[in-house]
Amino acid sequence: VSDLLTEVKDLLNETTTDNDAKIIRAMNRRFRLMKFAFVKTKQGYLETETSYNIVASTRSVAISAALVRISAVYYCEDSTTDKRLGYNPELKNASFDDDETSDVFGEYFLRGNNIVFANLPATSLTNGIKVKGVVSLETNLVSTDTVPIPDDFTPGLIYGTVFEMSLGMKDQ
Repeated sequence: VSDLLTEVKDLLNETTTDNDAKIIRAMNRRFRLMKFAFVKTKQGYLETETSYNIVASTRSVAISAALVRISAVYYCEDSTTDKRLGYNPELKNASFDDDETSDVFGEYFLRGNNIVFANLPATSLTNGIKVKGVVSLETNLVSTDTVPIPDDFTPGLIYGTVFEMSLGMKDQ
């Protein structure tokens, strides 16, 4: 962050530390806006893949709260077979028979931070579910030395901050 702050200050001809807090606030605003651009590029930025265990006779699997969007859920019977499960939001209102178990996985729905299966698992399976999705970046640029964005986006962060600060400095 200090390198970015120095670059922004150089472009603004800012020689004192008087406006550092304002610059960092502007940088954080730009950063929050840019996080949406990372995902829209569909280049894999902020994408993650996590495996979860299936527990017999348990219909749901708790997933990470850091996931802001799920792109795919797979049933992984073994290390070579991944079967993509279908998302069906209509299942939220369905009634299920919890006495009937099956190891046939077809559809799921989401309830909070849980993936809920239409079929009740008959057996437990380590790493039986794989979830691909996009994680949230809640990092505040003030609190980290490493900027958690792809290098391709760094100029946008710098020049966006300079632009915002330039508009604000004219009013002073």
